[in-house]
Amino acid sequence: MNMRKWRNKFIICFMIVFVFLSGIFYINRKSIGYVLDYLYFIRVVETNSFRLNTIPTLDTKQIYLNKIMNCKNDREFLNDLIEFYFNYETKGHFNIIDVDSYHRIHQVYKNLIQDKRISKNNWNYKKLMDKEVFDSYSKLGKDTPCLHEENDRGVDCYEDKEFFVIEFHSFDISMLNSLAQINEELQDFHGDKIIIDISDNEGGSDIVWEKLVSYLSGADYRYKSKITGHGKTSKKYVESYGIDVQGSESKFSYIDCIDIQSEKLFNFKKVYLIMGDKTFSAADSFARFSKSTGFATVIGKESAGFGTGLDPMLLKLPYTNVLVMLDSVGKYPETTKPTYQLNNIWIKDVEQYIVTNNI
Repeated sequence: MNMRKWRNKFIICFMIVFVFLSGIFYINRKSIGYVLDYLYFIRVVETNSFRLNTIPTLDTKQIYLNKIMNCKNDREFLNDLIEFYFNYETKGHFNIIDVDSYHRIHQVYKNLIQDKRISKNNWNYKKLMDKEVFDSYSKLGKDTPCLHEENDRGVDCYEDKEFFVIEFHSFDISMLNSLAQINEELQDFHGDKIIIDISDNEGGSDIVWEKLVSYLSGADYRYKSKITGHGKTSKKYVESYGIDVQGSESKFSYIDCIDIQSEKLFNFKKVYLIMGDKTFSAADSFARFSKSTGFATVIGKESAGFGTGLDPMLLKLPYTNVLVMLDSVGKYPETTKPTYQLNNIWIKDVEQYIVTNNI
């Protein structure tokens, strides 16, 4: 770990020297700001991201440094930074927040505040509501390249003989509004088997599935898991939640505790969770919780992983106020394996598998 720190410091120092040798004092103030943001981005990502499989070579960093130095405006800087970002490889959450994503996440956190799910002291909420950040994204317009496509599907639910099937395509916070519809339809369900399909669910908010559990089960749950991380900023982020963190900046850990109290609406004993290789983030957390607590029988394929119970961390670049999202912490193993391995996870086939094997 000390060698890693030394290497990171050497790279940053080298690049700063390169900037000065390249005549940085003779370019305009905006270019200096872009360069400083670029160097900050490299340092904060490489010292705080939980998992980076590949980082750019020093030669690549120098090539993009030259491009950044010649940026004429914030739009060019953001485009070049996004292009540079693709030289990193990671399995987890890692994005430069583009304009469309900013406004979407901004609204999500406003809803969380309105529903009293988080406080106004929340780290990410404060970054999103920062006036300088809001103004910067407003000036950028609406045609910045998007880094990911949002799944616009939500929830499908229907009765199929003795099964009631709930397909969650996302755990976006807006899915909370769908739970009332699910509860209403369950009132007329006379079977005893619930199937929850999260095989193509790439995550969202843990609040959604925790609420779902409180509705479907008559039991209360307490689930604990060990979460680890490294980096000064990551440690501060975790501590901002009032979490008792053990260890130093080079390596720290804490116990994530999920408490769910039953709403006493239903008490289904036969709940089945279908997961797949796209089950990611909050959906992976749900799969891990279900398997560990026995809330549901987990069927399907190994997940994509990276569910930790803590939202990815948002960081603000000091000059341009662009936001960066990355995993501050993680778990081992990263992925979750089902109790029953099944490659064909179409609903009808899963139903047949359950009946045939009497599980």
